[in-house]
Amino acid sequence: MGRWDLTTNMADPVTGVGANAEWPGSAVITSFTGPNITITLSETNGCAVGGCDTVTVEIDGLPVTSQVTLTFNGGAPTMFTPSAASPITLGMTGNTTILVSGLSTNLTHTVGVYKNTDSAYGGEITFGGFLASSAANYGIQTETYTFTHHIEWIGDDINAGTGDIGPSACTEPDTAANSEFESYARIVSEHFNAERYNLSVSQACVTAGDMPLMEGNGGLYSVVLPSEGLSSWDFATSTFDPDLVVINIGSYGDFNPYATDPGPVNTPYQSGLVSLITQVRSVRPAAYILLVSGLGWAGQEQPSEAEGWVQNALATYQLQAPTDTAISFYGVPTGDITGSEFTCGETYPTAASQSGLATLIENAIVAALPTWTATAWYQGR
Repeated sequence: MGRWDLTTNMADPVTGVGANAEWPGSAVITSFTGPNITITLSETNGCAVGGCDTVTVEIDGLPVTSQVTLTFNGGAPTMFTPSAASPITLGMTGNTTILVSGLSTNLTHTVGVYKNTDSAYGGEITFGGFLASSAANYGIQTETYTFTHHIEWIGDDINAGTGDIGPSACTEPDTAANSEFESYARIVSEHFNAERYNLSVSQACVTAGDMPLMEGNGGLYSVVLPSEGLSSWDFATSTFDPDLVVINIGSYGDFNPYATDPGPVNTPYQSGLVSLITQVRSVRPAAYILLVSGLGWAGQEQPSEAEGWVQNALATYQLQAPTDTAISFYGVPTGDITGSEFTCGETYPTAASQSGLATLIENAIVAALPTWTATAWYQGR
């Protein structure tokens, strides 16, 4: 799940397989029968400046919070108890093996391992493989999972989960403070049993200011690995065909009055957002597009101003594409987020804020797409 590079992967020396990913929320999911499962991961090019990448492991749709055994690069096994505030951190070099044990012996379980960190603060990880119990009657199943929906998320810090599990004293960059698993993108996706591709990078924007990671018609929307920007995502042959695209980008870099945008800040933002919408529509002709804005921060434009810019961009786009009715805007009401405190000395919503935002976005999706209903995550597996 998510964009994985299968062409230039660094194969695990034991399993002989491997795939690389940088986007937050990138995941590998499988089913197995037996009491334990071992997951092999590694940092593709070593840890980034913000620290090593972190991952969250789900078993049967729930994050693992009991003890697991970690082995770093063939060292001595160590016990670790994961939680929302303490996801599993990969080793700096070599392989990290994660053993989840103590499960029901004769039941078939579903396991997913999810990348919490984005390419700006984290880096690139390699998935080496799953290894179930060696007993003859245990093993990995090869299945095609049935998702009710498919959502593509495009955004910046908020979608990526930057800072949502960090204490107020943490500093940037800090991968230990970031968790896509606690982001509203993950919560909303699982609420609708939706496969998700989270194409979000901290401080991404659609203008020439701050970090122009999604600027214009090019940017990172079309690439497999954001930090490299070399390999292009093949939209034509990909089996991922979202029925919903959510764009929430600009709450940091684009709306920052100190950004190095040429001319008025709002003007290049609006034109950049129109370009991004046009690009998305060109490769997602059948998807509904939901534009989201809100959550204004101290020292930056207030939500009403930001919402006006997004609405102006939508109006401009609709003048260019008057027959496109599968697109709308949702503005998050000011002060309507549960747990609106912020972390890392920056303007990042906490996990509680992300959860409150998820509820609002779920309601906005149902308002736009009335046939969408809550569906149990992992249903059909």
